[in-house]
Amino acid sequence: MKYIILVVSLFCTVITASHAADQHKSRDLDQEIGKGQSAACFNELGFAYYRLHRIPEAMNAYSIAITLDPSNPLAYNNMGVCYLHLKDYIKAEDVFRTALMLDLNYVKAAYNLSVALFWQKKYYNALKAYQKAYRINAAYVRKRLKDSKAMKKIKQELKRDPNLLRFDKTILNPK
Repeated sequence: MKYIILVVSLFCTVITASHAADQHKSRDLDQEIGKGQSAACFNELGFAYYRLHRIPEAMNAYSIAITLDPSNPLAYNNMGVCYLHLKDYIKAEDVFRTALMLDLNYVKAAYNLSVALFWQKKYYNALKAYQKAYRINAAYVRKRLKDSKAMKKIKQELKRDPNLLRFDKTILNPK
């Protein structure tokens, strides 16, 4: 995986001619990050870091991607996933809401928002976010929810208080 990070980083350097001309190419990954690189490259670099469980480096790459392209909901969603990993659910919620403001039909951000809300024990709002994600892409939500801890807890909460939310019960039994 370290080689993938290096390849992504080098690719970003190559596609940005001004950066490649101005900077000495270095094998050190952290020195490969340059100001002329695109937001998409930093998203890819962040994802590679995340897969290596190098969350601070991933967050740094996503932060640069957001700075370079603040209208890209993918970078916000990826940053939110890092916050989920760090169990900072309040910041995760904020970042996922930003991603959804940028793209109201971004199913991953809606689903991830529901997870952040769930871990804050905001079950009502978590259910609403699940419902929104389900309306956007039912197949995606069914796949993600099958045998999830969150759905088991939500089902328990609904049994305890059936009036918690008028909820589309079809998502409670994903196929």
